[in-house]
Amino acid sequence: MPARAIGVVALAIVAVIVASIAVTWELVAPTPAYMTLPPTTLEHGTFDPYGDHQLGSAVLDRDRAIEAAIDAVVADPSLIGGHK
Repeated sequence: MPARAIGVVALAIVAVIVASIAVTWELVAPTPAYMTLPPTTLEHGTFDPYGDHQLGSAVLDRDRAIEAAIDAVVADPSLIGGHK
């Protein structure tokens, strides 16, 4: 293959890449300042399956039975196959 053909193919590839970037740039343009987007319905807090604590709190909510089970395993690791 002649060197000139390799150069033409390389320039064609570069042109396709530049054109793709230009099209992509146009498709992902930021929202203009005069447009207002609707508010999101997504929750940005922690999931609270029991519904008795406010969402978004930094405290990890645990049920009393879970706390008791954790304390029991800490006191006696053999409950989960650990050594005494």
